[in-house]
Amino acid sequence: MRKAAGKRMQGGKAPRAKRRGRPQLGVRERQRLIQLGVSLALFFTVFLGRGVFPEQTSLIRDRLGDIVSRSVDFRVAFAELGEALSGQEPVVEAIGAFCVEVFGVEPSGGALPQDAQSMMSEELKFLGEGPTGYEMACRRLWVEPVKQSMGQAEPVETEPPETEEPLPVGQVAEEIPYDGPALPEGCTMDRLSLGSLSWTDPIQGTITSDFGYRDHPVYGGEQFHEGLDIAAEKGTEIAAFAAGTVEYTGESTTYGLYFQLDHGNGIRSFYAHCDSVLVQKGDTVSAGQAVATVGDTGNATGSHLHFELSVGGIRVNPALYLWQG
Repeated sequence: MRKAAGKRMQGGKAPRAKRRGRPQLGVRERQRLIQLGVSLALFFTVFLGRGVFPEQTSLIRDRLGDIVSRSVDFRVAFAELGEALSGQEPVVEAIGAFCVEVFGVEPSGGALPQDAQSMMSEELKFLGEGPTGYEMACRRLWVEPVKQSMGQAEPVETEPPETEEPLPVGQVAEEIPYDGPALPEGCTMDRLSLGSLSWTDPIQGTITSDFGYRDHPVYGGEQFHEGLDIAAEKGTEIAAFAAGTVEYTGESTTYGLYFQLDHGNGIRSFYAHCDSVLVQKGDTVSAGQAVATVGDTGNATGSHLHFELSVGGIRVNPALYLWQG
C-alpha cells in the first residue's frame, strides 16, 4: 500500500487542496532563484567538467579549491532543506539557503547584480551564443577565459619572416679574435661570406689538426697549416663541399692524390691525401656528390682528409663552415 502524502485522510476522504494563484516573486526571491541556477551550473562544472576540459583546470584551481574544500555536512543541509519545504518558508528561500550552505554562494559582496532581471537577460544572451564548457566554467567562477579552443590554440596571423640578403662573397661575416703570430699572406682567421652558396660537409670524422700554426707532424718545427685534417677510415667517401667544376687533379709526394673544385665567385675547395679520386678535370659536380675516397697517400701519418677552403684567393678556416647544422 502506498503511503499518502501530506495530511492523513479523515473519514475516508482526502481534504481538497485550496487552489492558489501563480506566486509573485519579489526581487530577493528572484535573486535567490538565479543563485540556484548559478550554483547548480557551478556544481556540474566542478564534478562533470573535469573530463571535458582537463587541460584548463589549472586556470581555475584556486577558485575550485575554495569551493570543493568547504567543510559541509550534507546530511544536515538536506535535513534542513526538508524541514523548510515541509514548513511555511517559501520554496525559493528554502532552496536558496540550501545552495548557500552547500556551494557557498552569497548574495552579498557584489557577486550578483542588484537588478535580477538584467542579470537573467544577460545570462540568457550568454547561453544563446553557444559557449563552450570552458567558457561556461570561467563565467561561473568569474575568471577571464584564455583565448583558446578545447585543446587547440587560436590561429595567430603572423607576417612571414624577413629574409636577409646574404653578404657579398668575400666580405667579413664574423671577426674572429686572434692574438697569435702574424698570419702568412693570403690567410685570415675571420669568417668570410660565401654569399648565396649552398654547401655541405665533405666528411664526418675527428679533427686531428686545426687551421693555423702547429708543430708539423712529419718535418717538425712550427709551420702554418692552411687546411683542416679530418681523420676517417680509409675508403670513406668524400663529398663535394658545394656544386662546381673540377678545376684540376694531381699527385705529389706532399699531398698524395689531390684535386680542387671551383664553386664560382672565387670560392674553391681543395682535397688531399686521397686513396682514389672519382672525378676528372672539367667534370661538373653537385653538392654532396661522392668525388673521392679517404686515404693516406703523400706525407701522411694516418688515413685522413686534408681539406682547404679559399675565398677570393684568401684561405679561411674550414671549421667555421663545417658542421653548422
